Amino acid sequence: MICCSLLGIFPWQFMFEGQKRYQSAYAMYSKVMLGYYIFFLISAYIKLFILLNTDDELQMDAISANICITFIYSITRQLIMKNSTGFRTLIKHIIDTENSVSTIQDSEIDKIRENAVKESKRKSKWYLYILCVVTLQYILRPAMVDSKMIKVGNMTKIIKPLPLSSWFPFDEQEFYKVAYVWQVLDSLVGASFVTYTDILMFNIIVFPIGQIKKLQHCLKNFEIYKEKHKILYNITDDEKDGEATFIEFVFRHRQIID
Repeated sequence: MICCSLLGIFPWQFMFEGQKRYQSAYAMYSKVMLGYYIFFLISAYIKLFILLNTDDELQMDAISANICITFIYSITRQLIMKNSTGFRTLIKHIIDTENSVSTIQDSEIDKIRENAVKESKRKSKWYLYILCVVTLQYILRPAMVDSKMIKVGNMTKIIKPLPLSSWFPFDEQEFYKVAYVWQVLDSLVGASFVTYTDILMFNIIVFPIGQIKKLQHCLKNFEIYKEKHKILYNITDDEKDGEATFIEFVFRHRQIID
């Protein structure tokens, strides 16, 4: 959630709850960052259109380089996260589940939860590390690749490489340093949007797995938790207590799969 909130990806409805001013500021920041991301994607597609609609020979290397990156930077998931009430309902359900105090809670269940959280964090960090390395390679690539020399009429023009393939409203070769810094920023923002969105989606997907593991532990130790349930609700009838405990587990299972 922390990573997603850095770029305004996490739904603003769940940020700074009870603090209207900060929440409104975060909502505005979220729109600005999404707007910048959309502008970057549009510039990349404009560049692709220019490469495909040229009177000269098609530059297949440049077209491939554009497609490989542009198609990864999808905006679909971000728009769904922003506008889908179903997604916000899902987030609210997860938050409420994490904050709720279970009637049957002990050190073993806490340990299962902690292990699930640790495993999720470990995989998320590894994925983040890999994407950081890949992004750094794209940023440093222009310094390691030779410039190209092309003939324009009777003149020879030197084309310096850039990290990404996107359109600029100016000559990127004439103002190379500006274009390079701009694309470095685009690289960081674009990669962060993709990475943080993937991490959020991954944690949403694996969340039910942790809940299922806790429920599985309870079912394996049914007699133990039945006794705890019996003491908690002061039930004297052993058969009714077993039935009530099982119904609670079924209810929990329905909450997970719903």
